[in-house]
Amino acid sequence: MVSSQYNLLRNLTGAVDELQTTRRGIFGSNGGYARTYALSNLSFSLGHLLGPLVSGGLADLVGYYWMNAVLGKSLALLRVRCLS
Repeated sequence: MVSSQYNLLRNLTGAVDELQTTRRGIFGSNGGYARTYALSNLSFSLGHLLGPLVSGGLADLVGYYWMNAVLGKSLALLRVRCLS
């Protein structure tokens, strides 16, 4: 989890740096790094909120085995997408 959080922060700070160089003053006088950390924390908090809700709903709807099959297939597809 630490390495994925590092990669997310690195991508977000890169986007903030790029926006600050192309549009001076877009984030005010203090810059946009506070927003970067807020977006990072928000994304991990949403994952902790939505993960159990989605998996619990799938387990109730189709059963534990098929929930794992659906989540495993979606993660395999995301892995292919992330590595390409």
